Amino acid sequence: MPSWAWLFVAVSGAVLGVGGAFIQETLRADVFMPFIAGPMIEEAMKPVGLYVLLARRPASFGSRSRVAVMGALAGMAFGLVESVVYVLIYYSALAGAPAPPDYVAFRFTVPVAMHAAATFIFSMGITPRLRASVTGQVPFLSGSWRWFVPAVALHSLYNVAVAVIESFSDAFSFGG
Repeated sequence: MPSWAWLFVAVSGAVLGVGGAFIQETLRADVFMPFIAGPMIEEAMKPVGLYVLLARRPASFGSRSRVAVMGALAGMAFGLVESVVYVLIYYSALAGAPAPPDYVAFRFTVPVAMHAAATFIFSMGITPRLRASVTGQVPFLSGSWRWFVPAVALHSLYNVAVAVIESFSDAFSFGG
């Protein structure tokens, strides 16, 4: 796989994943969004670069493990961009002060690793069979759901854990 493909997957995962997260944030009206729909949107959007490669260059797609590693790269890129937004924009706006070092350290490790892991899992299901399902050659998303559901579940459980921690700890709250 050429180096431009890796860069394309990382950049598209960051940009389009953030687009999905923005949609999630604007629609956040109830408990359903951050714990179910949000993770579904983000997990579907982060590997967009892989979808494009699958559609445009299926012969050069590579092994399932290579695709999963590329997915993890997209998830990591998204997680880094999301963490920058949380640290520089959300925290400062809500707390009225710069983010403390422990919050910054958390944001740039745990969520980034979770996004990389979740996208790695889902990317295991991004195979030529997914392309065949989109074109109607096999039942829609056959074979991909068993990878998508665990990725969304991991992301959802992470969101629940953070919400619980925030409710019991001032360390992760936005000062309010």
